Amino acid sequence: MKKIAEDKGISSQLRHFKAAVSEYESKSILYSGSKGVCLPFALLNAYAVRSIEEQYFTPDAKLDEISKLNSGSLGYTYTDLDDKKDIDLDMLVLMGGLAMPHSKVTVSDVNDLIDKINPKKVIGICFSSIFQKEKWDKEIDFDRVIDSQLEPVTVYEKIKI
Repeated sequence: MKKIAEDKGISSQLRHFKAAVSEYESKSILYSGSKGVCLPFALLNAYAVRSIEEQYFTPDAKLDEISKLNSGSLGYTYTDLDDKKDIDLDMLVLMGGLAMPHSKVTVSDVNDLIDKINPKKVIGICFSSIFQKEKWDKEIDFDRVIDSQLEPVTVYEKIKI
């Protein structure tokens, strides 16, 4: 893959994701990530492209646990789907938590998901180059990876005199 942009911050990550969704003319998106940690990031990305009504999340590349992402007064939430009929998905967004060493998800699991849904585009969204570190970028046919680097975290506390 070749570098096409470099930026800083979570707002830049969201802007690049929104641009990819627009460029690829995606009308439906499935996010897949680890339970707990990746879901809030999927909801944040869903909000960035809120004009796309058909957005879903499935934990750990398990299509049978798919949930619908819904826009509400407090941003995006999710509801489990009772009817898991075939959903036509333009884009699969793989969240970096899937590739973390503690995850039990394998590249084979992800490629099986890709084969099942046959998306037009596969996007990776991660932090600290996890797809590259775990070599998933060599085994998954990503169309684009949006990799955010975590900048130093600084914590301040009131000085006690």
